[in-house]
Amino acid sequence: MQGRSIEGGMVYVGSEVLSVSGYWTEPSLIDPGLPVDWRHADWDGALIEDWPSYDRAHPRVRAAYLGWLAGGRRDKIAHIGYVLLFFYGLERRLLADIGADVDHPDVLAIIVEVRRLLDIYGHNRIFSRSATEFMTFIEGLLCLHTDIEPIPRDPERKILETPLAVRIGIGKYLAESSKVPAEWGLSYLHHHPGVKPATPARRCPDEFDELFLIRHRARFPDGMKVRRPAGKIDVSYRTASHGFDHTITFARYEQPRGLDLAPGLTQGTYGGTVHATAGNIPDIVWTDRWVHNPLQKLRNIAKQCNAELDAYSKFIGKNPGRGETAAALSLLPECLLASHGGQILDDLRGWASEVLEGGTTAVVPLDELVERWSPGHVAKLTKQEAGWLASMLARIGVGIEPDVRFGGTIPNPGTRVVLFRLPGGTAESPSDAYGTALPIVHVAAIVAGADGGVGPEQYKLIVERLEGIAGLDNAERRRLAAYVEFLDASRPGMRGMKHKAERIPRVDRAAIGSFLIPLAAADGLVSRQELTALEKVFGYLGLDTSDLYRRVHGLHIDDHGPVTVRDAQPTARWSVPNTGQVAARRPPVTLDPQKVRARLAETDRVSALLTDIFVDDAPIPTPEPSPTGLENGSVIGELDEAHSALMRKLVARSEWDRSSAERLAESVGLPFLDSALDVINETAMEACGEPVVEGDDPVVLNTYAVEELT
Repeated sequence: MQGRSIEGGMVYVGSEVLSVSGYWTEPSLIDPGLPVDWRHADWDGALIEDWPSYDRAHPRVRAAYLGWLAGGRRDKIAHIGYVLLFFYGLERRLLADIGADVDHPDVLAIIVEVRRLLDIYGHNRIFSRSATEFMTFIEGLLCLHTDIEPIPRDPERKILETPLAVRIGIGKYLAESSKVPAEWGLSYLHHHPGVKPATPARRCPDEFDELFLIRHRARFPDGMKVRRPAGKIDVSYRTASHGFDHTITFARYEQPRGLDLAPGLTQGTYGGTVHATAGNIPDIVWTDRWVHNPLQKLRNIAKQCNAELDAYSKFIGKNPGRGETAAALSLLPECLLASHGGQILDDLRGWASEVLEGGTTAVVPLDELVERWSPGHVAKLTKQEAGWLASMLARIGVGIEPDVRFGGTIPNPGTRVVLFRLPGGTAESPSDAYGTALPIVHVAAIVAGADGGVGPEQYKLIVERLEGIAGLDNAERRRLAAYVEFLDASRPGMRGMKHKAERIPRVDRAAIGSFLIPLAAADGLVSRQELTALEKVFGYLGLDTSDLYRRVHGLHIDDHGPVTVRDAQPTARWSVPNTGQVAARRPPVTLDPQKVRARLAETDRVSALLTDIFVDDAPIPTPEPSPTGLENGSVIGELDEAHSALMRKLVARSEWDRSSAERLAESVGLPFLDSALDVINETAMEACGEPVVEGDDPVVLNTYAVEELT
């Protein structure tokens, strides 16, 4: 071209070729005979017209245009008029030469080139609009004349209107059977301008799409039936080139001639509008005008899917990069586990089988279990996380104790838990019968295990007693047996018992005491530690301690005399011996098994009573902490002002020596440190299941309990 090489083609070169409208020369035609001013090329486009045409352009403009073509059509700062002049030729090639022949090799080349130009010059509003509409028209042609698949979601694509590909794809089904398959329903949902995806759909799109298809097919097995809309699909395009339009430049012509378009295309009302022959294809977007439109049905399914994925979505939102852990996968709906977490859960199931091999229960370190469940998790489990862990284990046929879903406490790092085999169809919440049995097991294990562990005979009799409680299924009996093992392994002691005992009606406390004695004696021997535990329980219940020894004596084999609990030798002193000294000299008591079983048979009424007394209380709500921590004068939880003041002083340090702690208590009007700490600990136990203060000297604060209480 006048000594310059222009590679890449895709241009019209020649002379005396009319535009598609037939009124003037084709604007994109490069005429080699026209002059070009190479020395003064108009790179800034100062001389270019609003509707550029090569034949009418200034020689300096032609030089800049040809230079842009020779440079590979990639100069980012080129005037947009040169890009449009080249684009006019692409429009003519498709609409006047190729038409609806989508198999023509130039169609693909045009698509690739327009996409490339959009990447470079898409920032220009005029070119971006024309090129995007041109691509949409080509997309419509392809969809009309070929078989198409549902369009997947493109999160980067801004949906201003439902794409033609979606409307045509659904319209073909509506024209034939009036039933829309699940895949096309999902595509319509994703590409409707009125639908904003919820967080789960955006955060976990693959899981959402798979679940949506499952739920859609379950609701509409043969496809969603849609009444055929009256509106038909119109595939049309308003050209950018004025070579198609006589109404703008030559309005003086009263009798416009028709456009010389390729087969399969027709002229619209205006000269520059081109229509593709679409046939009688219904347009799904017309159904948006109906009161009960199909889009609402799709929205309802999406809402259900978002609700089912909410827990999983929140987990991966808080834990980026941990979506493929068992902790995350356990939150997926059951129907997605096989496709998304099969191998991971299979590995966990294999580990659990090895642990439980040869038995029905196994005591394992919590930290090892958590590492397999959620690698890298080192913090204390929250109540929600503990529930997720239990739910995940249940899905592979394994139970865990403690289980927060069944009233258990949240296990602490470094402790041990009990795993056991679960039968199929196990419920995820306790029955009323389980609520009756659980406190009996808890109280029995505390008293029976006071001497260092629950003996085999004690364990056997506790389980036998549970067999007599109606309403328990096999899974609940296994869980209670595992709970006994957990209590035996963790040895929780008397924590929280005082507050629970104080809530027992006074008229029923004697019956509670009568129940605990034969439970402690289930192995035929009441040790010194068990007597001490019973003594504490009787004290909490406000019962006469001397009556405790009389009742224990009533279970003695020989019944030759009272149980000796103190040294009978006289002593010349006035001080009262403390509890530890008395317990150290107290001998164990051997019991008559027949009398023990007789006492155990009298527990029906007490079992029902314990259900209301020893079930875990609901957590006590705590006030929101102030931005600067605990304020002076603030009341903590259900503590009064004095105990709240002591608590505020204690949290200043993680550890206090005994004398310093006593001075703190006296400074707020609490002269007895132990009593004050008991009150604080009881409140903390009800709030979070752990005491605030641990140890006597030094006095050590439990950081977790402090955070939960304050």
